[in-house]
Amino acid sequence: MAQRTLSFVSVWRNTAVIILLLLASVIGASRLVAAGGEKPVYRDYSAVFAAPAPEAQTKAEADAKSAGCITCHSASDALTMHKSPAVVLGCTDCHGGNAKVGLSDPSIKMDSKPYMAVLEKAHVLPRLPNSWHWPSSANPQRSYSLLNQESPEFIRFTNPSDYRVARESCGACHLSVIEAAERSLMATGAMLWGGASYNNGLVKLKNYALGEAYTRDGKPAKIVSPGEPHGTVTPEQAKRGAIAVMYPLPSWHVIPPGDIFRVFERGGRNIQTLFAEVGLPNPTGSIQRLEEPGRPDLKQSSRGPA
Repeated sequence: MAQRTLSFVSVWRNTAVIILLLLASVIGASRLVAAGGEKPVYRDYSAVFAAPAPEAQTKAEADAKSAGCITCHSASDALTMHKSPAVVLGCTDCHGGNAKVGLSDPSIKMDSKPYMAVLEKAHVLPRLPNSWHWPSSANPQRSYSLLNQESPEFIRFTNPSDYRVARESCGACHLSVIEAAERSLMATGAMLWGGASYNNGLVKLKNYALGEAYTRDGKPAKIVSPGEPHGTVTPEQAKRGAIAVMYPLPSWHVIPPGDIFRVFERGGRNIQTLFAEVGLPNPTGSIQRLEEPGRPDLKQSSRGPA
């Protein structure tokens, strides 16, 4: 009898190992498919890289940085977004790109191969062209998170005011504004993440601790206050609602990891369940107080994650 029991246990162990290996292979394959997607294209950005925009320069220097650009981009009401003549900037100061490349013949059509050849040399091209529907200028869905997989040069080319690159495009004159805006509620979305996470029981903190921000290369960023030392606020600032530190958003797991050993749990009886009984069809609570085999009430398994 004991030998039969041991044989039965060994069979179940072997079966469990096989199931585990199969699950691992399936999960691994699904991750491969999900993470595969479009492979980044190698780009040499040396010809289209631009130094940070200067605080001051001559008009001739600025014009040289727009010379090739305005051979195509001519229908604009101002040379830059600054209408004041006191601000002297060229196109590549903000966007990057190669201003030495231009359209030599205005009669060349936009959909022709010569035109596209000039465009490819002058513009900063994406590393994920299919995701951006390049060369179309239509924005793809979820472009904000897609930019985290792109190069800083392409981010600056498409949107110089993006906080990931704004210091290079605008920092020479507007650094204090950028530093304040990076920590603003509109930039971090702290009210959304803080309210949603607390009200739904995900985070126990009433004071917001989560904010969305990214580094220049698309990594999640921790935001600290500009106090002395950094990451601190005075008691007076705290009373006004100032926050010393904001952490990146965690990785949310919609479902817990599977545990194939749960089928071996014997179950048991609960003295009192901790789950709410509202909406359950059994008014006496007998169903709630019963642990079925393989379905512990408050944990996955004594062998698995708590």
